[in-house]
Amino acid sequence: MSYQGLLLPLAKMLSVIENPKVLEIGLNRGFSTSSLVHNLISSCDSFTYEGVDVLLQKSVVSMLTSMHGSKVFGLGYNEDNANVFLYEANSLSFLPEKRDNGEKYDLILVDGDHNYATVLAELSFLKDMCHPTTVIVCD
Repeated sequence: MSYQGLLLPLAKMLSVIENPKVLEIGLNRGFSTSSLVHNLISSCDSFTYEGVDVLLQKSVVSMLTSMHGSKVFGLGYNEDNANVFLYEANSLSFLPEKRDNGEKYDLILVDGDHNYATVLAELSFLKDMCHPTTVIVCD
């Protein structure tokens, strides 16, 4: 799913947070990813975007590395002061590690497997990775 109608309002919400942190599970072709990162660059002085997918498409990585203001870490990229972190991993392996490291996010987009058991497991990890005001959007 593409979150196109939600991304601008979500970016405006994030713009009032100092250094907002965003997690996107399931990047697919990167339509939401590119718009979200673009809006974060435009509306936030600093931010952290993390995207995880079992198979990151090269076109998504290329798009993000060429975007002005996007500094990418992951998949062979290691830009100084990175604000976009890309992980090619299964969310059910990735999330427990992030949770155990105490990671918290301001916005979480869940659009990965679309399997009830997987989404339920993801949400069970994510409940410990939220601030009181965190917004979670599921597809």
